[in-house]
This record gives sequence, structure tokens and C-alpha cells, in this order.
Amino acid sequence: MSRVVQRRDGQSGLLGLGSDGETVNAGMIGVGFLGIFGRGMFRVFNANDNFTIPANVKRIRVRVIGAGGGTTGVSTSGGGWVCSGAGGGGYAHGVFDVVPGDVFSLVIGAPGTGGAPGSNPGTAGGTTSFGSLISATGGQPGATAAAGTVPGGIGGIGIGGDFQAPGGKGGDGTAAGRPGSGGASGSQLGPGGNGATGVDPNDCPGGGGLGGNHASANAAGSAFGPGGLLSDKYAGGPDIRGIFNTTAALLVENPIDAVCRFPFDIFTGAASYSGGMPSGARSAAGAGGPGIQSTSFSASPGGHGGGGGVLIGSSAHRGGEGGIGGGAGAASGASKPGAPGGRGLIIVEW
Repeated sequence: MSRVVQRRDGQSGLLGLGSDGETVNAGMIGVGFLGIFGRGMFRVFNANDNFTIPANVKRIRVRVIGAGGGTTGVSTSGGGWVCSGAGGGGYAHGVFDVVPGDVFSLVIGAPGTGGAPGSNPGTAGGTTSFGSLISATGGQPGATAAAGTVPGGIGGIGIGGDFQAPGGKGGDGTAAGRPGSGGASGSQLGPGGNGATGVDPNDCPGGGGLGGNHASANAAGSAFGPGGLLSDKYAGGPDIRGIFNTTAALLVENPIDAVCRFPFDIFTGAASYSGGMPSGARSAAGAGGPGIQSTSFSASPGGHGGGGGVLIGSSAHRGGEGGIGGGAGAASGASKPGAPGGRGLIIVEW
């Protein structure tokens, strides 16, 4: 089996997998690489700040990711309420002409908050902006109702720049035991994948993955495929080699040891296995968090950009947080708080 990936020199290459293990060209990098820009300098912003254009710099490349929405708290009154997943933040990138010494105000979208126990609402993710040049709005929160189908939160959008991609929609809640998972953020790979909802009672959907790779009723999407591709319904989307994580063991987040300079630079890994997992298990960058049936701990967050998975279980623990820009997953069972979405992000290159 082989997969075409991009090398550090910008050319296409073939990643081969031998029968005695994997053969990886050390010059390979993950998908989504936009190339080295300008002098190869960059800064990553996780909080509000100002950026002054350095001396002799006349062009910059900027990437913005909006924050993911949060989910509602869970109420068990009247047999349990129905809860949906939250939407992922939007994405945009672009190249801009600038003047050395100019100062830009940077706003990082705050993650949507999870509601308190008892059907209290969560909040939408905040908008991320680089001055007035480019911005990305946050995902909408999940919702709740005593009965019926509850739509998931809508994803945010990108505004300005050369490329924009919307965040994925949160999964609908369809019954008290069938909450929705979180949608992924947009990215350079395209729209974020949607969250999902269970088909049968106690299904545990994972979160959406990047590049439009949606979650399934029992598995998370990754940057390389949707959940639910294998006969093992809990296996999430594959990694860059086409390999799936088919056990609850912790997965390898960067299976080809690619150089990754900052979040959203490249993507290589798979989604984690849903259903039952060890505490601390997580999905790789670009993949949604796994859904889980547990009375012992909360669902794990999505990887960078990934949506949070759902939690099925009679405990006070919550659904999965969104990764950077990802929407949160909802939960069912005992009264419990909602989960927060993932924060926004800005990367500046020159």
C-alpha cells in the first residue's frame, strides 16, 4: 500500500509500506503543507496580542482559526434530555502586502463554554481576527430539549484572504441516549467534517475530522478519512499511511516523524479508537476525539482542529472538548456539565 505525500522540497513523493514494516522517506512531510513562506520565520498566537511588522518585511502570510462552540449541560429530569454537538470554527489564510513598523491588533477567539449541569446552555466560540485583514468566526453551541431531534451547532466561516473554509456542523441529538459529537474546524484541507449522532441506543460517535471527513455513529473522522470505514465500527479515520487505530491503546500521533513547525502546519495521524479507551487517550492532529462509554472519566478532546466525541455513561464526567477550533461533543446519562470548544489560533509567517 502507498500514499502520495509531499516532501520538504515541495515535490510529490511516494510513501511506501513494506511487508516487514514501514519504509518512510526522511524527506517526507504531512499533508496540508503550504510551503516555507518568505524567510521561514513565524509566530504562533494563542492569546490576544499585537504584532509589529519586522524591519524589511513587506509581505506576510496569515492563518486564522475561529474557536469551537461548547455544549449544554445534561439534565436527567423527566428521563433525560436530548443534547446536540457544537460546531467547529471557520478558517482562512492569505498573503498580504504590509509596511515595516505597522502594528496589527490580534484577537484570538475564546472557546465556547460548556453549560452547567441541568440543561443549561453552552456558548458559541469567538471570532479570531488579524486586524481588519482576515478573520474566522466561531462555531455555534450545541443545544438541548426535553424530546425530539435537536440540531447540532453550525460551523463558523472564514472571511478575507485567499482561501476560506467553514467549520463542520455538530451532530444532532436524537434521543436522551443519543447525543451528538462536535464538528471539526475548517483548515487548508477544506471544510471541517461534521459531528454525528448515534443510530442505536448507547452508540458513541467520535468527533469530525479535518478536510470534510465526517464522524460516524461510533467513530471519529481524521484528516485522511471519515469514521466507520472498517467492519470494526469503533475504528476512526486512518493516518497518512492508510493505517487505522483498531485498539484502545494510545496511538502514534506522528507516524512518519514528519517535521511539524506549528499547529495546522501539517497532518499525519489517525483518529483514536472509540467505545472504550484508557484515560488520557487522544486523537492525532486533524482528527476528532473518540466517543466513549464510561463511568470513570470524560471523553478525550479532539486533536488540533478535531471535534470532541460524545460520552455515554451514568457519571458526572462530560463529553469531549474540541481541539483547537473544534466543537465540543455532548453527553448523556447522569446530570453533568457541558464541554468547552477549542480556542482560536493565529499563525503569522514572513
